[in-house]
Amino acid sequence: MKYLSILMLLLALNFGTAYSQDDWFSIPDEEITETESEFHHHHLGLFMGASSQLNNGEVAFATGLDYTYFFPNVYPIIGVGAFVEGAFSKRSELIFGSAFTLQPWDEVKFVAAPSVIYQNLDSLEIDEIHKTSQVRFLMRFGGSYSFHFDNVSVAPTIYADVVGSRVSLVYGITFGYAFKP
Repeated sequence: MKYLSILMLLLALNFGTAYSQDDWFSIPDEEITETESEFHHHHLGLFMGASSQLNNGEVAFATGLDYTYFFPNVYPIIGVGAFVEGAFSKRSELIFGSAFTLQPWDEVKFVAAPSVIYQNLDSLEIDEIHKTSQVRFLMRFGGSYSFHFDNVSVAPTIYADVVGSRVSLVYGITFGYAFKP
């Protein structure tokens, strides 16, 4: 009985000190550190995918490069840039355009891009290209959802290219690299 009472006394003393050390309502002091913003204003992208013309079902391999500059201290994030893209199948096409980007969240990006498309680029001689190619205005609308790994991103991308009354669907993966100057 003597040992039981000593054990109970030790447990009571131990419980009291353990309880008093743990303050349930206190807020721990966290060090507030000022870190430099990790926002990268410049973004380069390599697109690889396919272009499907909805009127005739023709599918072509598409690849391209894009550059976007994102303005600092603007929310939602707004950017401007340029891109070049080629679609290669029976008839080759080349697109040059400027892009206006709206990025409401870090992962989601919407793009509107007035562009110029050069169609039927099958000849290797420059004079024949100018005679046979068709230059038209193209309007591109689309978006992507990015998965970020530090300053590298992988983004499933989809665009709708409108040329006159024809619509092409461009879809694929964009591999991006963001950097500061």
